[in-house]
Amino acid sequence: MHRFFAADPRQGPGRARAARAPASSAALGTIVSENLDARRSAVEQAEAIIDTQVGQFMHWIKVRETVPLIRQLREHAEETRRQELDRALKALARGEDPAAVLESLSQGLTNKLLHAPTQALKKPK
Repeated sequence: MHRFFAADPRQGPGRARAARAPASSAALGTIVSENLDARRSAVEQAEAIIDTQVGQFMHWIKVRETVPLIRQLREHAEETRRQELDRALKALARGEDPAAVLESLSQGLTNKLLHAPTQALKKPK
């Protein structure tokens, strides 16, 4: 029979006593099997955590890739707004009807802002 030493908390720190190994190989096999099951369970939990974190990271990367596109879209919209506003102010300075100028301004903005996305949607994939 194999012996190993285990600390006995009742004897204080540093004191060890002889302890007996499991009486049979079947008992040892049961302990090993339980430990393997616990480790497999821990691996499954770790893989689930990794899958979740990888998914979040990939989403973050995809969002970061769209930032330049969003910036370009906003810059284009701002340029269009300035052009249409300038056109409307000139029309008002010429004495055109304010209601007609506003109508033209809103139509111009709508048409110019929706032109590129509409064309992109019409393109075959």
